[in-house]
Amino acid sequence: WAKEVVKGCRGSNAKLEAILDGIFEQEKV
Repeated sequence: WAKEVVKGCRGSNAKLEAILDGIFEQEKV
């Protein structure tokens, strides 16, 4: 669901997207 939120805020919250991507990477490990 987080990625859907990021898609809705893409551009204005580029940093948020990067942070969420980092969280997803950690979850993969």
